[in-house]
Amino acid sequence: LDPRVLAEIRSTIARHSQDADEMPDPEAHTLRAEVFSALYRDVLAAQRAALISERDAGRIDDEAVRAMLERLDLQEAGVTARLESRL
Repeated sequence: LDPRVLAEIRSTIARHSQDADEMPDPEAHTLRAEVFSALYRDVLAAQRAALISERDAGRIDDEAVRAMLERLDLQEAGVTARLESRL
């Protein structure tokens, strides 16, 4: 795997994680928070699909993909927990 590609993927994941931490307060903006959460889950699903596709094409090591997928899972769990705790 090209180190630049891996760095870009890590940067994207970190940026999205930070964005999730800044999610709007659902008590004040319930609809906005629900839309944000749904869109964020769509982004995570697209990232998962891209990682798996790159792995299947032999461009990313399986171990690296597992680690990145685990981070995506944690991000999704965090977004879900924040939304559910505020509804």
